[in-house]
Amino acid sequence: MMKDRILVVDDDEATRKPVSILLEKKGYEAIVCAGADEALSKLPGGLISAILADIDMPGISGMDLLDRVNALDPDIPVILMTGASKIEHAMDAFGKGAFNFITKPFKSENLIKALEKAVRHRRLIEDGKNYRSMIEDTARSRTRELNAALLENRSLTGEITRRLITIAEFKDPESGAHIARMGLYAVELARVLGMPASFVREMEFAAPMHDIGKVAIPESVLLKPGRLTPEEHDVMKSHTLIGGRLLAGSKHAGIRMAGAIAVSHHERADGSGYPAGLKGGDIPIEGRIVFLCDCYDAIRSARPYKPPFSHGDAVRTMTDGSAGMVPERHFDRAVLDAFMKAAPAFEAIFEENRDG
Repeated sequence: MMKDRILVVDDDEATRKPVSILLEKKGYEAIVCAGADEALSKLPGGLISAILADIDMPGISGMDLLDRVNALDPDIPVILMTGASKIEHAMDAFGKGAFNFITKPFKSENLIKALEKAVRHRRLIEDGKNYRSMIEDTARSRTRELNAALLENRSLTGEITRRLITIAEFKDPESGAHIARMGLYAVELARVLGMPASFVREMEFAAPMHDIGKVAIPESVLLKPGRLTPEEHDVMKSHTLIGGRLLAGSKHAGIRMAGAIAVSHHERADGSGYPAGLKGGDIPIEGRIVFLCDCYDAIRSARPYKPPFSHGDAVRTMTDGSAGMVPERHFDRAVLDAFMKAAPAFEAIFEENRDG
C-alpha cells in the first residue's frame, strides 16, 4: 500500500528535519522542501496528500503558497504553521482556504492529529469524486427533474462537508460526541415544536456547527483548565461573530441557518446574552433551540469547575432554576415547554452518545 505523501515546506532546517523524522516514524512519506518554489515543482503528478508549510518564509510566503496551491489543486489540504499565535493570522489563513493553522512550538501529537484529519479530508474528497461519477452515470438515464435534484443535493452535501470538516473540532475541547448530540437534540426539539420538515432537516445539518467560530480562538483561552478571566471571556465570546462570518454568503438554506445559529446561540430571552443582546422573538428560533440544547449538554457534562449532573438534576436546574440559571430569563417559553415534553428523548440521546 502506497504511503500518504506529506509535503513539508519550511526554510528552517531545525523544523524540517525533526518534522520529517516524525512523519516517517508515523508511516508517512515526507517530501521536504526549503522553500515554496521547490514545493510548487513537486505538485504536478506528485500525488500529495497534504501540505505542511511555514507562513514566514523568504520569497514566496506560506500564505502566497496557499494561494498557488489552491489555484493548482484546491483539494489538497494545507496546514499553515507560524510562531505568532494571533486571531488575525488564523482568520486570514482560513479565509484563504487553509485546512488548519497551528502555532510553533507544537506538540508532536497535535501535529499528527492535524495531519491525520487532513489526509482523511483528502481521501473523502477523492471518494466523493468517484461516488459523484457513479451517480452521474446513473442520473443520465433518469428524468431531467430528478437529475437536477440530485445535482443540487450533491452540491449541498459537498459544501456542508467541506465547511463541517474545517470547524474547530481539532482545537475545541468539546468531543465529537457533543457535536453529534447537539444535532440530535435540536432535531428532537424542532419536531416537538411542530416545525416544518425542511426546517428539521436543516437543523440536523446546522446545529453541529454552532461553535465553528472557535477555530480562531487561541488555544491558551480555548483549552484553559479552569474559569476564564473577564478578558479571556471576551475573547471566547468572539467565536459567535467569527462563526457567522465563516458561514456567511452561502446560497444554501442549511448553511445560512448554521450561520444564524453560530451568531445567536448565546443570546438569552431577556436580552442578557451575547453578542447582540437580542430579546425574545428577535432571536432566530434556531438560535433559541440550540441555546437550550447547549445548556442541557453543558450541565450534563463534566467541566474543570464542576462535576457532571444527572438528567434529573439537569432538568430541574433548567426548569426550576438553580446554579445561576433563571429559566424565564434564559429560555424562550415555547422552547422550554417543548424541552419538558422532549426531556426523556434528551436523556436517551445523551446516554446513547456518551463521550468516548
